[in-house]
Amino acid sequence: ATMPGYHDRGYASTLLARADRQMVKDGAVLGMIRTRHPRFMLRAGWGVCGRHCYSLASPRDILSQLRTGHTEPTVFGSDERPLNIRIWRRVEQAALVRLYGQDSIGRFGPLVRSEAHWQWLISRGAFDRIYVAMDGPDRSDLHECNRSIVGYAVMNEHRLLELVTSPTHPSAGVQLLVRACGDAIERDHHTLRLDAPPDDPAHQLFTAAGGGYVHDESDRGEVFLVSEVLPNGG
Repeated sequence: ATMPGYHDRGYASTLLARADRQMVKDGAVLGMIRTRHPRFMLRAGWGVCGRHCYSLASPRDILSQLRTGHTEPTVFGSDERPLNIRIWRRVEQAALVRLYGQDSIGRFGPLVRSEAHWQWLISRGAFDRIYVAMDGPDRSDLHECNRSIVGYAVMNEHRLLELVTSPTHPSAGVQLLVRACGDAIERDHHTLRLDAPPDDPAHQLFTAAGGGYVHDESDRGEVFLVSEVLPNGG
């Protein structure tokens, strides 16, 4: 971004060129941004790529839909064993890494997250809480505690940013969602937003609860842009 008084002086082009050089240095293959002002980037050779994908619904309506039993069992599975849902602790990062890795196997699209990437995601504070689902009681032994975590949900206000569960515990997703809905109601949020890939079955639940589904290139003027990183700047 540049201040209004410094537009048309080449600062944005200089910054973009510096970013290109840094991406080459880092060995990146693609550069990707999200912006509401795409014209400059389009002139620089970037292209629109990717879609916004999220669902919105009332947390009360989601809970009502779950309680009526009208949701297809394939959405979250039929295992209804109660799990222990609580706030995540930073010392349990290994459990998040393990679950995300399991969920990404054989899938197209998810980013590979290195240890440094995980530390950056957590330290940047783009969330206000993370719930974990534990199979069994809370334990004092850290290793056993990490092993018993079978799902997690990353939240920021009324947004569910990431919902990941173990394939052996299909009901963890719905139990985490119930907790998220309950907290949203307590915080007086009238909608709950789910950010998830288009093939995530949770979108079906939000739609069945009378919510909306967005899967478009532009959302309120915001688009994703991508550019191939060329070593020689060509």
